[in-house]
Amino acid sequence: MLIQPCPGLVEFIEQGKQNSKACNVLLRKYIEPLINEGVDTLVLGCTHYPFVQEQISLIAGQKVSIIETAAPVTLQLTKILIEKKLAASETRQGKCQFFSSLDTKQQEEIFSQLWQSPLQLHALAT
Repeated sequence: MLIQPCPGLVEFIEQGKQNSKACNVLLRKYIEPLINEGVDTLVLGCTHYPFVQEQISLIAGQKVSIIETAAPVTLQLTKILIEKKLAASETRQGKCQFFSSLDTKQQEEIFSQLWQSPLQLHALAT
């Protein structure tokens, strides 16, 4: 098992630069040595990484499996909430609110892009 920290990758994603050439260069820097070591599976160990999963797949190639962890973590959380009787009623529609310590129009646009729908960003009280 090989572990590859990816400093700087989350920052690219949070700045809305996940499709930039610089982000692609960074991804190659982290992924290509793993491929050269012969890995056959990559586990995306951060909730941000699905936003660059397509680029990772292109760099890693078709012979490398990619395991995304955000969905299984969400399913486990749902299971625990149900077990602890903390889950919202299925008949009640929930709502999403988005908070950030960087409450700017640019940050709101980045959040909307990642969420794939317009949203309103609220200031996070510090």
